[in-house]
Amino acid sequence: METGTVGGNGKLLKVTGIIMIVFGSIGIIFGLLAVVGAGAVAALVGGSAAGLVFAAILSLLGSILQLVAGIMGAKNKNIPANGKKCFTLGIIVILLAVAGNVMTVALGGEFSVLGLALGAVLPVLYIVGALQLKKSA
Repeated sequence: METGTVGGNGKLLKVTGIIMIVFGSIGIIFGLLAVVGAGAVAALVGGSAAGLVFAAILSLLGSILQLVAGIMGAKNKNIPANGKKCFTLGIIVILLAVAGNVMTVALGGEFSVLGLALGAVLPVLYIVGALQLKKSA
C-alpha cells in the first residue's frame, strides 16, 4: 500500500460516494426539468411563481453538489488528507436537504419528517465515512 493511503476504511465513503453520484445525476436531470417547468409557470402567471423558480434552482444546485461530493468521496476513498474536504461537502449536502424541506413548507407544502430523514441518511453515512478516513491520517 502507498504511503498516505488507507485500506478498508475507505469502503463506506466509496459506496456512499457512488450512490450519491447516481442520485446526484438523476437529481440534475429532474432539477433541470423543474427549472424549465417553474420558469414556464412563472411566465404563464406573470412572475408570481418566483418561489418555485428559486426552489427549483436550489434543488438543482443541491443535486450538483451531491454529484461533486460523490465524485470526491469515490475518488479520495484512500487519501486521508482529503477526509476534511469530503466531511465539509457532506455537511453542505445535509444543509441543502434541510433548506429544501424549509422551501417546501414555505411554498405551502407539508413538512415530512420521513422525507427529511431519508434525505439525510445518505449524507450522514457519507460524513461517517469521511470521518473514518480523516481519523486514519
